[in-house]
Amino acid sequence: MRSEPSVSELRSRVAANVRQLRGVAGLTQDQLAERANLATRHVQKLEAGSVNATFKTVAALAKALDVDASLLLAPRNAG
Repeated sequence: MRSEPSVSELRSRVAANVRQLRGVAGLTQDQLAERANLATRHVQKLEAGSVNATFKTVAALAKALDVDASLLLAPRNAG
């Protein structure tokens, strides 16, 4: 039976995936924050894994990055 990821693991996944997808999109943290209607400092904290992302934030980031929200929560070795 597969165990569910911990909150810490999900936070790490979001951090790594946002960093990676932002880089692929060629966006700075400032640009991503503006597109997602978030504070730049919040994007910095999300990418550092020091804050939890709400569903609303995950949806806003996914839209700003033009990806499915599930990609932000996916294990880092997926896809």
